[in-house]
Amino acid sequence: EITFSVISADLDADKRNGQQPGYLLAIEIAPERDQQAQEFLQLFWQQQALAGRPPQSQQISGARVLFASSAGRQDLTAATALLGNQFVLFANDVQVLRRSIRSAQTAQNLAQNRGYRQAVEQLPKSRVALAYVNQAYLEQAYFAPLERSQYAAVSMGVTRTGLVVNAHLFTAEGISAKGMSGQERSDRRNAPSAVTTDVLGYVPAGSSFALVSQDVSRLETVLPESRFPASILPDFLRLRPTDEKAQTAYSSLSPSLWSWLKDDYALARIGRDWILVAKQNQDGIEGLDQAAQSMGYSVVPVDIGDRSATAWTRFKVRNGRSAANRLETELMGLHVQMDDYELFTSSLSAMDSALSTPERSLQAAERFTNAIDPLPSSQAGYIYFDWDGLTPILAKAFPAISLFQSTARPLLAHIDTVAATQTDKLVTLFVQLKESAAFYRAGSQTTRPAVPSNRGYSSSRQ
Repeated sequence: EITFSVISADLDADKRNGQQPGYLLAIEIAPERDQQAQEFLQLFWQQQALAGRPPQSQQISGARVLFASSAGRQDLTAATALLGNQFVLFANDVQVLRRSIRSAQTAQNLAQNRGYRQAVEQLPKSRVALAYVNQAYLEQAYFAPLERSQYAAVSMGVTRTGLVVNAHLFTAEGISAKGMSGQERSDRRNAPSAVTTDVLGYVPAGSSFALVSQDVSRLETVLPESRFPASILPDFLRLRPTDEKAQTAYSSLSPSLWSWLKDDYALARIGRDWILVAKQNQDGIEGLDQAAQSMGYSVVPVDIGDRSATAWTRFKVRNGRSAANRLETELMGLHVQMDDYELFTSSLSAMDSALSTPERSLQAAERFTNAIDPLPSSQAGYIYFDWDGLTPILAKAFPAISLFQSTARPLLAHIDTVAATQTDKLVTLFVQLKESAAFYRAGSQTTRPAVPSNRGYSSSRQ
């Protein structure tokens, strides 16, 4: 087993010199390999000495610690320790090893932390990796604050077809029902039934992204524009025109536009277009048409095959290279009733695909069913996306993704599809791998499940 941890965001707690994080790496020694571990450390410090960094020695609670630093550069400090025949420790500062070795001899370590133990108990035992993350670090990584949560415990397991990642979010008050307020317990009792995938019957099988959930109005909360570009959601869902002429009307109407849609819905992307499938509600649909009109759009009937759809359109003038301007039709979206559902799309071609989908729907597609099969049934619904189809779109909205893709390309090249769901506070994600069966067979001979034990050394709280 190998454990990496950040034991402190700032070792000296001095804001004047910026943050000085404390990093720790603990490597378990294989049985009867302690002599090789000693030789490894000797070679390491010989190389450091040749580089002008001879080590100093110190005894900490019976353990011999070697450390060195470049002149005038304390941030380059390196320290190591050999704990019997069990662990080799590396740190960027001798303070880190001092805290860690002493925590292993007391109850003030992560293995004895009640919150940690409760969280890990909720995760699958068959895992090859485990992480315990402070919420503050997640927020700094562009994520929205985790509601009332302080830590997240994450595990990764291997199946014959891909990787299963489970994340358990919990609060400082604990993770059992005893810690819930009366309102939370009431909300749980009144929670809607589990989301089904029936709404995907009108979503084309070739969709690069699909979200199946309940209460579409929550999308504004999950994907706020303060953190995500407006292009992440279609214009017809936000009922926002491409210019800023009707922003006042939009702001006053937005909170209640989709309040009627509390049942199951599916939001999908195929190519550059969007499709939304929802249970039909006449009053709600009429409210959307009125909102579109208040924003300057005409509500006009459009025949698509033997179906009569409703389109939200308006004319706009486009300046051309010639002296004459061109009059064009802007389509924000259109909708049509199909059985008990209302289908919304961002283009005519997307509507045509949705109307001809029942024979070739995402619900029946093998790639989709294989992606959600390892996931538990959930009231929250599912998120699914085709990795190669969606990542170029996300890269345009989030430039940092392109850098991440280029850096991790050898690993990301194996990803086929990704699906995720949430049950209570447990988020489960499944990564389907290309040629996954061969990939699993190649790795299964050398990989053993890494189930953390409480023997010997334990890393710190962060």
